[in-house]
Amino acid sequence: MGKKIGIIILFFSLSLLIAGLMFLGGNKIKVSDNIEPKKENLVHTAEPNDIKFYDTVYSFNKKSIGFDDKKIVAGITPHHLLAGDMIAEFYDNLAGLDYDTIILLGPNHYSAGKSKIITSDYDWLTPFGKLGCDRELIGKLGTFVSGLGTEPAVLAKDHSITSQAGFIKKTFPNARFVPLILSPNINVEESGDLAEALLSLSQNAKILLIGSVDFSHYQDSKMAISHDQKSIKAIESFNFNNVYKLDIDSPPAIYAIMKYSEFNEASFKVLNNSNSALLSGKEKLDSATSYVTGYFTGQ
Repeated sequence: MGKKIGIIILFFSLSLLIAGLMFLGGNKIKVSDNIEPKKENLVHTAEPNDIKFYDTVYSFNKKSIGFDDKKIVAGITPHHLLAGDMIAEFYDNLAGLDYDTIILLGPNHYSAGKSKIITSDYDWLTPFGKLGCDRELIGKLGTFVSGLGTEPAVLAKDHSITSQAGFIKKTFPNARFVPLILSPNINVEESGDLAEALLSLSQNAKILLIGSVDFSHYQDSKMAISHDQKSIKAIESFNFNNVYKLDIDSPPAIYAIMKYSEFNEASFKVLNNSNSALLSGKEKLDSATSYVTGYFTGQ
């Protein structure tokens, strides 16, 4: 009698289980449908993501620059990978320095997306490991900057950001990352507001601001050199009135970096300057892109 009761209970339990599964199946409900992936499982990929590329660009002779124990608050580097050796040189001079977060400003090359300032809260896969996003800082930045929007699909396609992720992870293995691409329609006031917001956030964290910006475009080498000298002079003298007139691919990024550096009482020091005509050995090229690297150092 006891066995029969046990069998009945088992049969009844199985019947309820099967009925429940049929109900779930009939309504096409999946457990995974109700679970959003964690942000740390969502990733972008650095481009390039090949360790051989980095081995090559770091193999060139590099200039070193003395900082005289001054604090480095910001820097400027190109994103055109023809200048990969200059990018490596820029980051190599920063090796061994300790920052909590690297904030990267670059142009929104394709004027894509809805927001004037676009970021992503995804992490980044690089040949040197995963570069973690500073989601907390992005959240705080959003309270200061009304034009900030999180649009991962847009940011992932812009080489002003993807080109730098691997270098940043290699140079600052313990730092977190905040990428920002800026619309060309951002005006002077909005660039200044961004600089003020970044300054506020830097009071409680060790932050390095980097501009991923190429300089002269569509000029021959001689004209590119001339334009670059004007740009460098304006940056060195903090001539804010001329920034939006310079031959650079993101005046808003350079303006924000200059203003942030001025707040920090920093001065600009050039590391290198070249262009694609010179680097490719095609000095008669009539449509070159030029590159400037340098650092803003404070007390």
